[in-house]
Amino acid sequence: FIGSPNRMHVLVGPPGVGKTAYAAHLLETHLTQQPPFLGHFCSLPDGEDPLFFCSQLANQFRALLGTEYQLPDTINGKKINVQVDVEQADQHAQIIGLQIKNLNLGSIHPREAFRSLIREPLQTYHSKFGGLPNRQPLVIVIDAVDRSWQWDGGQGANIVNLLLDAQDLPPWVNILC
Repeated sequence: FIGSPNRMHVLVGPPGVGKTAYAAHLLETHLTQQPPFLGHFCSLPDGEDPLFFCSQLANQFRALLGTEYQLPDTINGKKINVQVDVEQADQHAQIIGLQIKNLNLGSIHPREAFRSLIREPLQTYHSKFGGLPNRQPLVIVIDAVDRSWQWDGGQGANIVNLLLDAQDLPPWVNILC
């Protein structure tokens, strides 16, 4: 599916056939193999929350792409609070093992969070580098996305609504849900 012109693919099947096991297998396999896969499980605590989804993906992109994946200081004029943990910094000040510890988004709309934390930083990265090293694709695996339909934080958006904007992601980003 990675080479397909359609960059979003949906796994469909009745409960118990192994969709979650397949998603977990893909993510585990691609921890050490290329192309890189990022993941989100909507069935985990807070997994249906689109703001949590955005912050988790931003964390994974930052870990994969490093400081070149630049998060904004503000969203809609509201300052966001980003706390990070640095695992190691070498003598040339290259940071290794950067992880966002806390990303306080406040009360922004989920679509704005997706635009500001995922779409725009990826477009900036794409403009600067043209994609990942070796021009490899990237896959985002989103499991149990059907559960996110039920989420309503009073803002009229859920993870499925956010995925409507996925066509604006760089061409090397694929989604499997």
